[in-house]
Amino acid sequence: MIRVSIDPGDVMHLTVEDDGRGMGEVPEGTVGLSLMRALADQLDGEFEIISDNGTVVSLRFRELEYARRI
Repeated sequence: MIRVSIDPGDVMHLTVEDDGRGMGEVPEGTVGLSLMRALADQLDGEFEIISDNGTVVSLRFRELEYARRI
């Protein structure tokens, strides 16, 4: 089963998790993980992977403030 959730608030928390066997050691250099790290950087957020009895990918970030365009 795959579950995707986002908890809104002052700090938003996006979570994608499954109930599989887990990844064991988190692989380096994969396209998917590179994209997630790039997204975390763009959002000034924090990215975390937990792989134990399934895998949880977590991204925490604040809403970014943008200058209004004229």
